[in-house]
Amino acid sequence: MRNSRIRIFGWWASIVFVGTIDIPADDTTVATSALLVYDMATAMMSPLVLAEPGTYIDSVTIAPDATSLVYCLRHDDVTDLHAIDLTEAEPEDRPITTDGKRCSPAF
Repeated sequence: MRNSRIRIFGWWASIVFVGTIDIPADDTTVATSALLVYDMATAMMSPLVLAEPGTYIDSVTIAPDATSLVYCLRHDDVTDLHAIDLTEAEPEDRPITTDGKRCSPAF
């Protein structure tokens, strides 16, 4: 796994970061761009978002109150911002720009 852009994720001692993980596919594995969460209390890492083939997650930022995050999703020459509300029991990934030109997540 490769990672970059580590950010502290709230007061409950988790870290969110952009990385690459290997996903099983038929008889092989495929390196997949992912938004990952590492829980320091349990020493467990889990994917929050797995990018579709041909796309990758470029960067991520977390709201100052740790209730949501925004990340950049790239494919070909298209870049868009996506948001996730972390207060929901089942956080939902939703696009917040669709013009193909935005890729600077910030709060």
